[in-house]
Amino acid sequence: MESSLSEELGKKIVTNVSAAIGAALAEASIPSNMMRGVVLTARCAGLVGHLMEELNTPAASALWEGAQKNVDYHD
Repeated sequence: MESSLSEELGKKIVTNVSAAIGAALAEASIPSNMMRGVVLTARCAGLVGHLMEELNTPAASALWEGAQKNVDYHD
């Protein structure tokens, strides 16, 4: 899909999961005015999954502390 779009538009296009979902919905003849809601629902479900993962296996604090420790900040 990326290469076809890039070729057609004459510039490099990088797609994400939302574009892939939109393409799949178009192939399934879902009306275009419904696609944004479907894509948003899928993104929200993914966010809930990430939140549950963080609750069960916390990583955010370690990432934050690692960034703070390894980056020299100047006032």
